[in-house]
Amino acid sequence: MDDDQTVAVLTETIDQFFAEVDPYEFDSEDLALALVRALKHADAPSTDSTD
Repeated sequence: MDDDQTVAVLTETIDQFFAEVDPYEFDSEDLALALVRALKHADAPSTDSTD
């Protein structure tokens, strides 16, 4: 995944996270875990069977 894709994934994940939680009352660990999951999901090999 290149830098532009990484930034896009992180930005989307942060936007979604704060759409669901109070931006003044959130657990930093929850945000970190959401970012890690999003990056792992985005970097996972595709399971599409288009071969």
